[in-house]
Amino acid sequence: MQKLFVLFVLIIILAFSVFVPMAAAQTTESAGCTSTDSLFDSGLGPYTFGPYSYLASERITFTFAGTVTSSFGLSVNGVIVNPSIISPMSVDYGIPADGTYTFDIMVTNGSAGTSVTVDCLASDEVPTYAPGTICHIPPGNPNAAHTITVGLSAVEAHLAHGDTEGPCPAGIETEYTNDNLGIAIFIIYATGEIQIYGDCDEEGNCSEMANVPIAVVINFNIIVISTDGNEGEDDDGEFVDVENPEDFGFELPDSDPSDGITVVIYYLHPDPANSSVGVFQINVYQNGVLVDDNVLLFITTDGTIILWTDQNVWDERLEASLEAQN
Repeated sequence: MQKLFVLFVLIIILAFSVFVPMAAAQTTESAGCTSTDSLFDSGLGPYTFGPYSYLASERITFTFAGTVTSSFGLSVNGVIVNPSIISPMSVDYGIPADGTYTFDIMVTNGSAGTSVTVDCLASDEVPTYAPGTICHIPPGNPNAAHTITVGLSAVEAHLAHGDTEGPCPAGIETEYTNDNLGIAIFIIYATGEIQIYGDCDEEGNCSEMANVPIAVVINFNIIVISTDGNEGEDDDGEFVDVENPEDFGFELPDSDPSDGITVVIYYLHPDPANSSVGVFQINVYQNGVLVDDNVLLFITTDGTIILWTDQNVWDERLEASLEAQN
């Protein structure tokens, strides 16, 4: 009996020694990140933050404030990574590997009002989009919302007039661009229109190629069938499965045939989650050759655009659906 008791104690000790490190390994924020989050210092400088221990992929953001003549330099572990940062501005530093880091801030033309704020994000909190990415919603024209990337110093001004941080959510963004072709496609939810622009330059100046309501382009009568609805309710029908989507293409009228670019909307299939929604694909051809087919449209049987997305998002959605079924 005594031997069994000793064996039981040894098992408990062994289990404790195994599980404690496992719990520690689940920590998502380093001691350094906790210590430096929202740190603030002010005065003439220079400033030193550290040494602190960080985990790889954590992100440190330095926000500098001073007079119009103030500038800052950032060194990490004695190595200059940014020699001249103009006030006011924010700079991000991604921790490349687990370890100890010391940050030194050099100040030029500092004053009593000069300051620096340090914020830290744990690796699982760092956004997947690039710094400065915002959903730009033109004032008075929310139908033209689209994702852009601006300098960090310009983010605050954009957010002040209604833009949002990060890329536009699916169903909000309306613009798709192909820089190699110099084309831009706008999906206008409120009016159900599709607008195609070509010959776009680096400043975003384009020539209109097509501007037409989806309901005018697509012949819904050949891809929607009537279904028996409940008594007293309207029957909106549902989209049908087709064997050859290439037989169900609807070409947009081209205001400039001389550019050699043709746009065709193909009906693919019903949305697997809702047969009253059809999935369509926008194909762009140049001199008869397919050059872009990345945009997908989700349209109801009455011609209402409810979503546009790209092939990557659609592939991810299908993969998630298959995993859920398994």
